[in-house]
Amino acid sequence: MDQKARVCEALAHKPLDVVPYQINFSPDAYNKMADYYQNRDFLSDLGNAMRFFDPRPKKTVVKEHYTQDEFGVVFNKTRDKEIGVVEKYLVSGQNIASFAFPDESQTGYFEKYNGYTATGQYNVAQFSHVLFERGWMLYGMENLLADMLLAPQTVHTLLDRILEYFLGLLERVKTYDFIDCCYFGDDWGQQRGLIMGPDMWRKFFKPRLKTLFDAVKAMNKTVYIHTCGDIREIMPDIIELGVDIYDPFQPEVCDIAALKREYGKDITFLGGISLQNVLPFGTRAEVREEVNKRLDMARSGGYIVGPSHAVTKDVPSENMAEMIHLLKNQAAG
Repeated sequence: MDQKARVCEALAHKPLDVVPYQINFSPDAYNKMADYYQNRDFLSDLGNAMRFFDPRPKKTVVKEHYTQDEFGVVFNKTRDKEIGVVEKYLVSGQNIASFAFPDESQTGYFEKYNGYTATGQYNVAQFSHVLFERGWMLYGMENLLADMLLAPQTVHTLLDRILEYFLGLLERVKTYDFIDCCYFGDDWGQQRGLIMGPDMWRKFFKPRLKTLFDAVKAMNKTVYIHTCGDIREIMPDIIELGVDIYDPFQPEVCDIAALKREYGKDITFLGGISLQNVLPFGTRAEVREEVNKRLDMARSGGYIVGPSHAVTKDVPSENMAEMIHLLKNQAAG
């Protein structure tokens, strides 16, 4: 059974002796492990269940430590070297309807898709910084949250334009038969609860997410949502919207065993291996215990095992290696 077949079995909530897993790395963590293994190509033998295809053009380097995305947003990476900090918000109440959005048909989009040869993995079209994140990156976090109350029509206008942009990208996904799933990354949660609260989420985001997800379902593809933090209060809404896969399934913000018992028949979870505590600060024995607990949870189906986010550079190489070894060499339960 190849990796794609294992994912399909997990999505169908069928029990598996060997469960699918997914380990993603930050650039610094990847470099750390490449040095540890003395192999820059160690990912090719990792055994990941999924392969991600980001349709967006690569960010351009403006100057050292500064990059610019397809919207023109500049990220200052002098402090946060992974994503960066938005240097200047480009959208205001005055230009919210006229600000020029990027043209998804331009050169640079979908380049990674061309000439792809199937590898037996579950292929995922990756759409990051969707409605909420794209909104605050353009408009500012405080402005966006405040205007949900003070100027709701302004927020509706901005989110409708963002929705239209992503629907345009989805139209192009239709032409790539090898894509199995569409991933939407949009962090709504904090360590405790939603950033904007459930009522505002339902008012501004839920209807637009339904439009996005319905477009994916019309292509007979699955829906994968990544949203960090504690979003337990809207988990029934997520299921109602037709989400198939939810990550990062953080044990630091919720009881993941209880969450799987309550919702495991309706959705497939991905993640669960503690990245805030066990991986960076635990012993190898504690990492081994954590990984084996997650594998045991996953054998009944509805769960793809992995860290509760892309692995960060603060995780010791030995702990990363222990997790990789256990997932690659898991014993039948």
